[in-house]
Amino acid sequence: TLSEGERFTMLDFGQSLTLDVILAAVFGFTEDAERDGFAKVVAEYMETLHPSFMFAAVLQHPLWPPWRRFCAAREAYESMIRKKIDELRPQAAEREDILSMMLVAEFDDGTKMNERELIEQLNTLLIAGHETTAITMAWAVYWLFRNPVSLARTREEIETLGPNPGPETYTKLPYLDAVIRESLRIRPIVTEALRTLTGP
Repeated sequence: TLSEGERFTMLDFGQSLTLDVILAAVFGFTEDAERDGFAKVVAEYMETLHPSFMFAAVLQHPLWPPWRRFCAAREAYESMIRKKIDELRPQAAEREDILSMMLVAEFDDGTKMNERELIEQLNTLLIAGHETTAITMAWAVYWLFRNPVSLARTREEIETLGPNPGPETYTKLPYLDAVIRESLRIRPIVTEALRTLTGP
């Protein structure tokens, strides 16, 4: 939807893009309207997350307006997920999306994930997954535009794929892979995970 010369914020663009991709992978959407409806609910849910009640349990109270907004958005989000679970459950064995795979997966004792477990797993994929990827994309673009030689080399490598490459072909590009890894090294998305050198 972007036109040449249009200014945009990479983080906002990245979040929109990664949310579209992850929704398609998780739910196997074929209709843009349904995916866009899900994306809107997920975005509204994320916008209600507020540091005040995340770090102060006393503020997780119905009288605190940010908490009320969060609870309403969470209910809309989880209601949407429950409906999709019910819709996919009968046909899950024949589908290849992530939710369908989770619906048919079994623990060692033969039991399956209950609804709450499914919702929690989807939370991790949808909420944590797309935003962290978008942040990494934004940093990668930032570093590339600060290094014109690397930017030119990345573009040249991508151009070797031709006009309509399949998504999986990008994963085989060694320089692009190095750019992503170096971006993650300089600005790790999870700062609590300490890095250990494996060589000088």
